[in-house]
Amino acid sequence: MAIALAMAMAMALAMAMPLAMAMAMALAMAIALPLAMAMAQAMAMAMAMAKKKTIAQMVNKAAELLQLLRRLEESDDSGYVSCVVCGVTKHYKDNMHGGHFISRARTATKLDERNIWPECARCNMPGGGHEAGWAAFMVNKYGIEGVEELHALSRTTRKYYRGEVEDLIGEFKERIKKEEERVVTNSQ
Repeated sequence: MAIALAMAMAMALAMAMPLAMAMAMALAMAIALPLAMAMAQAMAMAMAMAKKKTIAQMVNKAAELLQLLRRLEESDDSGYVSCVVCGVTKHYKDNMHGGHFISRARTATKLDERNIWPECARCNMPGGGHEAGWAAFMVNKYGIEGVEELHALSRTTRKYYRGEVEDLIGEFKERIKKEEERVVTNSQ
């Protein structure tokens, strides 16, 4: 209040206005300023909370990035990649997916790179009957023990933490950028 009185006196002297009028203006400013600042802070907090994604949403984003990354990593220098199930070869952007050997519904293996390989859209359809092709590929790649280990892991519970998923997203983005540069540079 002392600041408001000092402001009122200074305004009254500088502007040659009645002291009562200057005091009213100073008092209004002293009340309005903190209120405006509190409102701005509350709005900023509300906006920050509205933008904050859930951990599940972040895990899904990480999974999408990892699927793109795996297609890129397995592609040749021109960006062409083969489906691990049927062998069709297409550009990694042309109707190719990052298919999961074990369903991505299993959180423990959802972000496990061993579980994600290039797969054409046709072979990646649910109930497509392509399990035999997947199994043959995975056994050839990791052996029976490796496939059994992945299946055992898929039956466990996996809890992701915000910082961990943020780190994975950052890592995947960096690796994608590197792989895209490789493909773009070599296909020109």
